[in-house]
Amino acid sequence: MLMEPITDITKYQGENGVLSAEDAAKLRAESDAWFEELSELRRSVHAGVCAYKGRINEKLQERDPRAYEDIVRLIKESAYASTARYDDELTRFACTADIYRFESAGDGKCIYDLIEYIEDFMPIYTRMMFMFRRILQGLPHEEYLAWIDQTEISVFAVEGMLKDVPIGGKDVIASVLAEHYRQTGRMKEADYLCKVTEESNG
Repeated sequence: MLMEPITDITKYQGENGVLSAEDAAKLRAESDAWFEELSELRRSVHAGVCAYKGRINEKLQERDPRAYEDIVRLIKESAYASTARYDDELTRFACTADIYRFESAGDGKCIYDLIEYIEDFMPIYTRMMFMFRRILQGLPHEEYLAWIDQTEISVFAVEGMLKDVPIGGKDVIASVLAEHYRQTGRMKEADYLCKVTEESNG
């Protein structure tokens, strides 16, 4: 959590740079007030984070497209963005809204079908990030590609997380992934990755 730094101590110092007992008491009082404000903010943020995760988890348990649309609406709320900046799970989970928008037009598994609770998303996101980095560094990554196939993660989810992950060389990664889709006979997925990569390089 980021907070503005506490008051500059030098404004309480006398001409010789020494704090008098009175000035020290003023500084102590202001410091106490600042830490109390920080404590209250932490409690407020924690309550907000728990509330959003609880609502999302309730919707995930319904396993229904209407409930999934409700999750998307929650993520698109302005209050979600202000709350998510204090919590990495909520921050990363935000990309699932756009992913689901694309997936909902098809009949395959969507990103929400792959998880039971919001905390289940982070292992998927993290493993995907590891794969992207290994591809970029020229390291073996076949087991990750096999995992994508076995888990039935959609190409929209792969592209959505690639877009969200803070990493360079995304066109290189997309090209490798597109080739994997071609080699496994999924030309539509390969063409989609190539198309979105061309558009992003625009």
